[in-house]
Amino acid sequence: MKHLQITFLLVIYILSYNILSAQKATEKGTSFRLFWQDIFESYHELFLARDSASYSGFCQQHGLNPANKHNRKTYATIGLLHRMMTSGTSSNCSTAGILGIPYYWHWVDDMPRQSIQWVADGRMLGDVSPPASFRRYRSYADIDRTPDIFWQDCMADEPKFYVDGCDTFYTFGWCSEREMAFLAMLRTAGFFENRNQALQPSGRVAVEGPHSVSALKLRFYADSDQLIWIEAKVDNTYNDITWRSAKNGNLSVNKERYETWYNKQAASASMIDNLRFLQVSAVAAARIRHQLNNYFNLN
Repeated sequence: MKHLQITFLLVIYILSYNILSAQKATEKGTSFRLFWQDIFESYHELFLARDSASYSGFCQQHGLNPANKHNRKTYATIGLLHRMMTSGTSSNCSTAGILGIPYYWHWVDDMPRQSIQWVADGRMLGDVSPPASFRRYRSYADIDRTPDIFWQDCMADEPKFYVDGCDTFYTFGWCSEREMAFLAMLRTAGFFENRNQALQPSGRVAVEGPHSVSALKLRFYADSDQLIWIEAKVDNTYNDITWRSAKNGNLSVNKERYETWYNKQAASASMIDNLRFLQVSAVAAARIRHQLNNYFNLN
C-alpha cells in the first residue's frame, strides 16, 4: 500500500512538473525558426485553396504535378510569405500585406522616417541615437533596417512606432529592407536547406535600377517525377511574383556594391543565428495567427 502511495505521488509530481514546464515554455515563447516553420506547415494548404486557380495555372504552364507535396509546399510558402509582407505600392504608409507592414522611403530628401515616433515615449526617430552597430549613421531614422531589426520589431508584443495618418505599427521597410528580411526569414526557417547540393534551392536580393526584388531558383517536379527548375522574381513592394523556367545552376550575381551588401545581410551566418535565437512570445504568436485567420476567414 505504501509503495502504491509513493508511486501515485511520484506520478502526480511528474505531471505537475510537465504542466509547469509547458506553462513556462508558453510564457517564454518559441524560437523564430520553429514558429515560422509551424506557420508555413499550418497555413500552406489554406493558401493553396484560396489561390487554387493561380496554382493550377502555374502547374499547367510549367508541366508540374499539382498533387506533389513538395510542389504544393514550395509554391505556397513563397506565396504566403509574400502575401504577408508585401506593401502593395512604394507610397509611404502603404500596408497591403496580411501583417500590415508599412512601406517608408529611405535615402531621399525630406526623409519621412525622421517623423516616425516611438510609441514608448513619443520621440521622433530622427532624434534617437542609432544602435551601437550603426554608429556611423546620424540617427535611428537613418539606419538600414537589417533583417534582425526588421523581424525583432515585427515580433514585439506591442506596436513600436506611430505616424499621424498611419496609426501604430510594429516594423517597416522599403524595397531592399523587405527583400533582405524575406530571404533571411526563408533561410532561418530552413527553406534553402538540402543535404544534396545539386538539389539545393537558392535566393538572392537582385537590384534592378533603383529597385530591389528577390530572385529565387526553386525545384519542382513533373508528373513523371522529373526535376524542373523554376525561377521566381518576388517583388514585396509592388505585390508581384513572376515565374519562368530556369536552367540548372546558380542565380546570376550582380557585382554592384549595394546588391553585395544586401545579400551579405540576408545570408550571413551571424544574421541567421540572430534570427534563430529570436524568441516569439505567446502574445506575438497569437497576433500573427489572428491576422492570418482573418485573411482566411477563420475567425
